[in-house]
This record gives sequence, structure tokens and C-alpha cells, in this order.
Amino acid sequence: QPYHDKRQLDAFMEQFEKDILFAQMCALTRKQKTHVVFLNGFYRIRQTLTDPILLDRSYDENITIRFLGNNMGNEICFLDSGNIQKTGTIEVSYKSKKYNVVFQLGKGRFYYE
Repeated sequence: QPYHDKRQLDAFMEQFEKDILFAQMCALTRKQKTHVVFLNGFYRIRQTLTDPILLDRSYDENITIRFLGNNMGNEICFLDSGNIQKTGTIEVSYKSKKYNVVFQLGKGRFYYE
């Protein structure tokens, strides 16, 4: 069971990383802000409320996403330059396993630990 828990979270993190990079590339190539908005059990990538949804991704109900601090709200926003609008940390957990995803100001880079 502990291996399954770790694998479940690792698989989510691999997909999440790809989706964040996709959102950043959309901002760069389209020269328009791109938002990753977290809702109950899924996240959505879109540029504005009137633009079509670029991606909807649901995830396991046992995965919890929590924004640490109030800096980011419940979304990640990339500017048209590919830089992130606000820095912050997101805690992603699955049962007893957890990662912190840290978004840094500057080049729009992020890492998880």
C-alpha cells in the first residue's frame, strides 16, 4: 500500500508538471495571460473567461491541493512573457505522502520537493 500511495502521487505530479509547462507555453506562444484555476477535484487551463477551455484535468479524490499563504489565491497565472504573475507554494498530498510545489519569480520556473 505505501508503494501504491507514492506511485499515485508521483503519477499525478508528472502530469501536473506537464500541464503547468503547457500553460506557460500557451502564454508565451499566444502572447496572452494564461490561468490554471483549481476547482473541486480538477483544474482548468484557459486564457480568459470568454476563451475556450484549453485543458480540463480531473484527479483522484484522495489528492488534496492546498495553496500555502494567500499570495496566489486558487490559481496560477502566467503572463504573456511566460513569467509567473505571483509567487507561492502549493502543497499536493495523497494520504500521508506530500510534495510542495514552489513557484519562483523571474523566469516562471517552479520545482517540487
